Amino acid sequence: MLRRPARGTGMSGFGRKYSVAEFGWMIACAPRFDAFRRALEAVVFPGCHVLEIGTGVGAFAILAARYGAGSVVALEPNPAIEIARRAAQANGVADRIRFVEAISTDHVPDRPANVILSDLRGALPFYGNHIPSIIDARDRLLAPGGRLLPQRDRLFAALVEDDGLSGDGEVPWLENAVGIDLTAGHPFAVNSFRTARIDEGSLLGDPACLAVLDYACIDSADFRCTAELTVSRPGRAAGLALWFDMEIAPGIEISNRPGAAPLVYRQIFFPLERALDLADGDRVELAFAASLRAGSYNFTWETAAFRRNEATAFARFRQASAQGEVLTPSMLGGAGAGRRDAARMVLDLLEAGRAETEIADILAARHTRLFATSDAAAAFVRDMTALLG
Repeated sequence: MLRRPARGTGMSGFGRKYSVAEFGWMIACAPRFDAFRRALEAVVFPGCHVLEIGTGVGAFAILAARYGAGSVVALEPNPAIEIARRAAQANGVADRIRFVEAISTDHVPDRPANVILSDLRGALPFYGNHIPSIIDARDRLLAPGGRLLPQRDRLFAALVEDDGLSGDGEVPWLENAVGIDLTAGHPFAVNSFRTARIDEGSLLGDPACLAVLDYACIDSADFRCTAELTVSRPGRAAGLALWFDMEIAPGIEISNRPGAAPLVYRQIFFPLERALDLADGDRVELAFAASLRAGSYNFTWETAAFRRNEATAFARFRQASAQGEVLTPSMLGGAGAGRRDAARMVLDLLEAGRAETEIADILAARHTRLFATSDAAAAFVRDMTALLG
């Protein structure tokens, strides 16, 4: 659940499979587990068919059977599914649960589900194939009138006071105690986001709701929005905190907002290119985008800072997670400056949300010496997308 989103389910944010201990942490997160438990108890009815996407070690599948489900299919690509099978036996419900070692988009059901439960997110809903999996499950695996758990997410952002957070971008890159010039790393550091435990007292103003993601009708994994963040107390802004309020079922919600009961999900911190001293009434205009490419998200956050009652920005930053990736000549298939320019063009166009086929056409037209054919340009774009994933 850290910086890089994962491919599919059963994977951690480090791009590796979750360990059994990590599945245990999810269960041990009492606010999360109790909320999902209450939601299941509210929607499961005698004889219904439940599908769980990403069952882990099977805890929710077992609860669904206990609450009266006639049958449960529990999907999980991680080998930890073997523990789920043993747990179902130990809890006397193995006869009603079928465990399938697969991802949901590969699953061919015997019957549609009355209830579909999933929790594939990270610290944000924009995580790996979380949203595409929900869209596919809703359209292909859910019975008419069936229930999706969770139902929706609300995404929030707020300005965060420095409180040491800007050190990631400044130390050791712009200043350090060892007397070494490391400024070459600064552009990469300030384009890298991370999870953090952010105190509610660090917020410099009220949060803005960026979006409501309604899983009953959402049709795209990509996302763009704008918001205005107004400062209500003076401070040194290090960046942006983003979090979600998740509505699992009517009246049953959890949130990883600063100040809420700690969850296994932290907040996400997006740094500013440099920390800004802001006064009461100053504002920051934000344009935020999330683009899913090859199972991983690229994020862009553009900010413009304005003094109170002024129309001209005194600072503007354009940052992107793709710009935080260090690409070596060997990764690009050659050391030439032209190839590096082509790679940067691909990153910029991906950040702008352009389709890979369109990017390949642009690349082939502008870099004729590098790419003799459009197929060669398309292959380069695919390689770049894979590097980012």
